[in-house]
Amino acid sequence: LNEAHEQAVLENRPMLIVFDADWCKYCEKMNDKTLNDSSVTSYVNDKFIPVRLDLADNMKVAEILEIDRIPCTIALSPRADLLGRVVGYVNTVQYRETLGRVRALQARVERKLATKTN
Repeated sequence: LNEAHEQAVLENRPMLIVFDADWCKYCEKMNDKTLNDSSVTSYVNDKFIPVRLDLADNMKVAEILEIDRIPCTIALSPRADLLGRVVGYVNTVQYRETLGRVRALQARVERKLATKTN
């Protein structure tokens, strides 16, 4: 997670953190149907710094990010601002739409920060 954050800062791309567990049937469905879709995979790899975390191994991080159900995807800006959240199983279209809104929010935040520093 720390490496992903460093990379997000260097590349100015948001992190996309997916929390799941091997015992979770909806996580398996999300992985098989949505996250493994080639259009989602290429979009995520191009626009985000992806991180997958097992819930049981990362309970402290899950607590900080207020994860109460899985699967759960959290989008964080390079400054660790919450940009979006997807809870539960969603199909490819819903996931891509949410990620598009996250990227648009990231762009608005960046523009606002740029005007404050100039």
